Amino acid sequence: MRKLTEQDRSRVMEYVSQEPEYNLFILGDVENFGFDHPDLEVFAQEEGDRWRCLLLRYLDNYVLYSREGAFYREEVAALMNQAPFNVLSGKSQVVDPMASFFPRRAVRHTYLARLDRYPRWDEPLPPHVSVSQLGPEHAPDIVHLYLEVEQFAPLYRGREEQAIREVRMNLLGGGRTFGAFSGGRLAAVASTTSECTRGAMVGGVATAPEFRRQGLASALVSRLCTYCLSGGMEFLCLFYDNPAAGRIYRRLGFEEMGLYTMLENRQQP
Repeated sequence: MRKLTEQDRSRVMEYVSQEPEYNLFILGDVENFGFDHPDLEVFAQEEGDRWRCLLLRYLDNYVLYSREGAFYREEVAALMNQAPFNVLSGKSQVVDPMASFFPRRAVRHTYLARLDRYPRWDEPLPPHVSVSQLGPEHAPDIVHLYLEVEQFAPLYRGREEQAIREVRMNLLGGGRTFGAFSGGRLAAVASTTSECTRGAMVGGVATAPEFRRQGLASALVSRLCTYCLSGGMEFLCLFYDNPAAGRIYRRLGFEEMGLYTMLENRQQP
């Protein structure tokens, strides 16, 4: 595995551009941080002039992509095992075969969906709720909200300080988060990550338990996507892994692209 440098930028971007939806993390992180950032590394598995796969590390998370799906998995696993990591993610047909190298990891399959037009959502917010764009100073509040949500808590419990740093870096690096407040309390959030010229990934969509079934998450995703598309982005993507979420996102206009896999280092209560 060769660590890539700024001289490899154009080839990296060309390699992942055929499936930009699956590669927004790579596109966005390289565009926003570059190859000299201390928290970002990109590796290529080379065979002659051919690249078999790309592996990106951002903080303690990895993204793996192979255009053909054929690469030397043992070599990738050996590099990743040099230091502890949190999540490995990527297109399912690329990441699923890596699960056998990390048997203690929880395997989570999600659907990847894309939106390339203004979302269809015009339902009003409850009168007691206000929406605003959040800044890096809100990172502790965002992580605290995630710890209240069953879906997110296992990923953040026990690593709160690192999680706050990740959220703060995303907001400082071009990511956006919209929050819904009720009585001064952060009730729901929706964020973009890995923003690049072409698009962004919508993630971290969460609502505190006592504020659910009020349409807050849908309203935030709609406003966030409208904001990004009106600024010139071509498309946005997101993940979901349950039918209820799928119905909501399809109502907004998202269309499924395929499956995405995450090998997660979940902390148990």
